Amino acid sequence: MYVFYVVLIIFFTFIAVFFLTRSLITLISFFSKSPFVPLEKVLIARGLELLNVKKDDRFLDIGCGDGRVVFSCAEKYPGAKFYKGIEIIWILVLVAKLKKFFLREKDCIIFERENALNYDYSSYNKVFMYLLPEFVSELMPKLEKELPSKSVVVSVAFAIPEIYKKSGDLSVEEVRLGRKVKKIYRWEKN
Repeated sequence: MYVFYVVLIIFFTFIAVFFLTRSLITLISFFSKSPFVPLEKVLIARGLELLNVKKDDRFLDIGCGDGRVVFSCAEKYPGAKFYKGIEIIWILVLVAKLKKFFLREKDCIIFERENALNYDYSSYNKVFMYLLPEFVSELMPKLEKELPSKSVVVSVAFAIPEIYKKSGDLSVEEVRLGRKVKKIYRWEKN
């Protein structure tokens, strides 16, 4: 009976630490320009399908948070040269690196603490982002200028401005989440 109580205490301690850590991470992120809000699995899956990551592609998740999109991409679309996530909030980069530590195939997965507005995008051809609308608008001119031709950018929930139809193919898809509808924007550079 004593062992049962010890196991129960350990279990509830683990749950409490998990939720406290998660709450702390979310609280810290709200002091940054882009707060951490986990993305639904359905939207991750559809966004990655629209990116169509293939062998030798170079994948980047801007504002990767805890790395869930990077890990999903590496699992569902193996063979890319690398899967990289950049994030400005150091504690989220730490969480992503800790999660990576427990993977078998981790050589091609990279996480870095970077400011997306100062980053060089010229070596990527598949870009995923789930960022606030004003940040998407601020980042798109840089992506348009630096990404190589035929690169694909997917923005979940927040619009890529219509002006980018001039320099590439811009499409919008709606995804149902119960009663809500979210949009996924796909832009392929000419």
